[in-house]
Amino acid sequence: MKSIPFVVLLFLNCYCFCQLASPSPYGEYDVFIDEEFNDNIYHKITFGSELTSYKCITPEVDISYYYGINS
Repeated sequence: MKSIPFVVLLFLNCYCFCQLASPSPYGEYDVFIDEEFNDNIYHKITFGSELTSYKCITPEVDISYYYGINS
């Protein structure tokens, strides 16, 4: 019977003090300029979310949209 509270405290300690983080959304906007061939400009828009974070492991989901302009 004494092992059950020990296990509960062990998991509670691990859950409360681990380096877990809540989901965080992000957005990104990038511009790529190619001056060597016809002065093309490319734009990239990204929206996504980091699902969770445990120490240095962070799975994420994002949607990117690329479009270009010929000048």
